[in-house]
Amino acid sequence: MRKLITILNLIAIITVGNTALGYDACITQQSTICSNYEQSGGYQGNLHSIGNTNHCSTYDTLCYHPNTSANDPFYAWVSDCNECVYGYGLVKKTDDDYGNLFCTIEYKTCEKCSQTCSGNSASDWKTYSDGYVYRSVCKNGCVTYEYRCNEGYSPLDKTFDQPYGCTKDCAEPCTSTTEWKLSEVACIQSRKICENNCVVRTEYRCNDGCYGTASSDGTSGCTACPKSGRKNGQSVAGSNKAITSCYLSGAFSDSTGSGTYTNNCYYKE
Repeated sequence: MRKLITILNLIAIITVGNTALGYDACITQQSTICSNYEQSGGYQGNLHSIGNTNHCSTYDTLCYHPNTSANDPFYAWVSDCNECVYGYGLVKKTDDDYGNLFCTIEYKTCEKCSQTCSGNSASDWKTYSDGYVYRSVCKNGCVTYEYRCNEGYSPLDKTFDQPYGCTKDCAEPCTSTTEWKLSEVACIQSRKICENNCVVRTEYRCNDGCYGTASSDGTSGCTACPKSGRKNGQSVAGSNKAITSCYLSGAFSDSTGSGTYTNNCYYKE
């Protein structure tokens, strides 16, 4: 899916062929190009004006061109407001109506406040979702909202001034959940669970030949299956919580004699 990139505080004159904006299909051009194109008659269906500066106290004017061909005859003037006059607030807009532009441009205009206020008050930060907080602020006579990721979280899309979802900062990157392996504690296996390329937790269980339930920190809870003579008891990791999951199998030799178990001989309490 094509990615929408915001235009915030961009300088009006940018070198031709600079990194693409919009959906990687639209680039900014030197503002003189739009001016020259307008003077040559390009406004006849090929030069469009997007946005307006009504009620803007400061704004940028940008020239956009599709990143499809250097000779493509389509250009667009884009007015992007940075600040509004008193009683008006910034509103983000998108424009993709012009099929020849092959991209969607995001820009800001100024609209009359739906909620007015006075002073410079701000409410306490409130939780919106996991790791995502917001607060209301009185700015320029309008009630607006500020958003940010909570401590220990980062925005999913850092190109926006308002985070579109937050993700917990990753202390241990990963690519997949690990296989079960022996831990440093006898009788206990561990594995690291990977979600969104980050280790989110470590799980523990009792190893083969043991039984019980491993503690959440993997330091206790598992015991070796009982022996019979010199023969160790066996079990299968993942289905060995009870001592009755321990069994003997194969050949044996003890004080009672020797032989072979024809079936697994499970422990009985």
